[in-house]
Amino acid sequence: MLAAALAAALAASPLRAQNAPTFGVPREGLVAGLSAKKSTFQLGEPVTLETVVKNVSDKPIYIAIERPSTASLKFSVVRVVGSSRQVVPLTDRGSADTDPRLVGAHNSRRLAPGEETRLKYPITDLYQMTQPGTYEISVRVPSPGRTELQSSAMYIELTAADKQ
Repeated sequence: MLAAALAAALAASPLRAQNAPTFGVPREGLVAGLSAKKSTFQLGEPVTLETVVKNVSDKPIYIAIERPSTASLKFSVVRVVGSSRQVVPLTDRGSADTDPRLVGAHNSRRLAPGEETRLKYPITDLYQMTQPGTYEISVRVPSPGRTELQSSAMYIELTAADKQ
């Protein structure tokens, strides 16, 4: 009985394992998602997120792929403190990475039904995630000629480093 209650509580918790992408609403046969290897990290530990764009239609779809940058993907990174939400600013690297001149030429990629493409982003290099706490992160994926895709929110917990 206790095990069932604990399992239900973990399933309802926003800090459950983030290995599976947090997919948003499908648009034009595509869906965007966001994942991390785990949901809890120590401050200073690199946090790499993986964005996923998946073809959920029954036909092949061509998408535009750009080099990974905050200019080509629009992340929302918010620190959740009680009932308030604090927008997390970009780091110097993240600010430089938003320069639209850095966005590469669009390369077209064919996604077969059920196929996905994945890109990794070092989110702690791009955003000032320097305080312990819970961070809510989502991503918008623009695609020329298509409706912008939006992932669902995922949650990362940053904890103070263990004192030795």
